[in-house]
Amino acid sequence: MHNQVSAIVSCLLGPERAEKIKIFAGDVVPRKKPDPAIYLLAADTLGVDPSSCVVVEDSAIGLAAAKAAGMKCIVTKSGYTADEDFLNADAVFDCIGDPPEERFDLAFCGSLLEKQYASLTWKQQKQSNSSIFTTVELPPPKTLAVSVNTNGRQLIQSDIVRPITPKEATTIMNSEGFRLLDVRPMWEKQKAYVKDSLHVPLFVNDTDNSPITLLKKWVHFGYIGLWTGQKFTTFNPNFLAQMEAIVPDKNSKLLVACGEGLRSMMAISKLHEQGYKNLGWLVGGFSRCTDGDFLEVEGNEKLQYATIGGVSYYLLRLLILLRVVGNDAN
Repeated sequence: MHNQVSAIVSCLLGPERAEKIKIFAGDVVPRKKPDPAIYLLAADTLGVDPSSCVVVEDSAIGLAAAKAAGMKCIVTKSGYTADEDFLNADAVFDCIGDPPEERFDLAFCGSLLEKQYASLTWKQQKQSNSSIFTTVELPPPKTLAVSVNTNGRQLIQSDIVRPITPKEATTIMNSEGFRLLDVRPMWEKQKAYVKDSLHVPLFVNDTDNSPITLLKKWVHFGYIGLWTGQKFTTFNPNFLAQMEAIVPDKNSKLLVACGEGLRSMMAISKLHEQGYKNLGWLVGGFSRCTDGDFLEVEGNEKLQYATIGGVSYYLLRLLILLRVVGNDAN
């Protein structure tokens, strides 16, 4: 799902703006909402404390996920969720709105974090010129010691793990002896992969068919699976054992890669804790690749589009076609 959203954002806003936008999607965590995993991942990756975050949601499931993550939550109702229970929300609006009729702004979000929220409507507060709409200085970001993703990010920032861009990957692999380790799920690898790369999936298909899991799978299909083609996944419990079986030498140089760079960041943390010390991280994952970055790619799809499936795959194709037609017309 991450690649689908990234590709659409890039097509609509242009690659330069899209590069500055952090995108987190349900296919990079093992459990979907109402589990808080996606919001905790976002907070950890961005290096902020969950209590310093304000989530904008449109469903009771999303509200539950935000609250379970320890975050403030503003709900904007939609036609599909208007009758759901939002009693736990910090504020509820019919929509975000566009200037000059916007329902709330960043200062309002800041006021929630400062616990200055009053029982006035946003427009009344804005008209009163209350200090609630002054710039709020938030507390400094904190990191979570229990977070796999924070550890992975810290390993990269401290140069313990080497960041390597897709454009320089082939040169470094050939000159320095790095081997490419693909940690994507098998169904993504089957669409496109780099020849002679190693493959050990960090996430695998969740085969549990208990009533609760079946309900979660049904919700996942309705919200994500039909749109993205992504399966309901869980952490691979044999990830480290499989790694040690195919790469027993922990001094081996491994360039760890996934679709968008988040799952590989989790993988390098686990590998480093297991004793693998010569690790590289493919910056942005295969989604940042362009044709020719890896000379030998096998499969029926482009490497940068291998995680895209479902209805969004055809939407992406349509957007690309419209973009080409627009460029030709200009």
